Amino acid sequence: MKYSDYAKTWKGSLTENKLARYAMMALVLSNVILAMIAFGRNETVVMIPPGINEQVAIGASEGTPGIKEVWATQVAMLMGNATPRNVEYIGSQLGKLLAPGVFNSVQESLAAQSKRIADENLTVQFTPNQVFHLPAEDIVVVSGEYSLRGMRGAEQRMVRTYEIGIRIRNYMVRVESLNVYEGPWSADRKKGAKG
Repeated sequence: MKYSDYAKTWKGSLTENKLARYAMMALVLSNVILAMIAFGRNETVVMIPPGINEQVAIGASEGTPGIKEVWATQVAMLMGNATPRNVEYIGSQLGKLLAPGVFNSVQESLAAQSKRIADENLTVQFTPNQVFHLPAEDIVVVSGEYSLRGMRGAEQRMVRTYEIGIRIRNYMVRVESLNVYEGPWSADRKKGAKG
């Protein structure tokens, strides 16, 4: 008997109905599994920020070293170029990035730096020349030239290093640790003063 003839019979219709029910149950089950996979997966945002030539990605709780280096450089540039005129702006910008554990010490450090610059009428400038990520410690090291210029034109140049711990939580970048010291970075250097 041909299937088309069989499907026209009552028994054929019941068999086809039964097969259709199993197929629908399989489709519902596959949709439930697909929904569980889709909702359980964190989306990764891929972007290429200005200033870097590589593709970087940021997930719900992790980012590539490139994105951490970009943010750490931004933090170091803000802190290294603080003046009495822009310290409030820098404080508000950094406040958006700082974790509660380092917020007070960084704000105090900025205020002290600003007071010294105002009292001594200094001009400051920080120019990074080395940025790299240390995966074992999950920190980014930003090192560069820091210069202080006084009213009489006397200039003092030194190397300043920022060790910045960048974490990502819910797609938000947070500065979890910050260590600033004079001198170049060294692998066996002990942790300096915070802030």
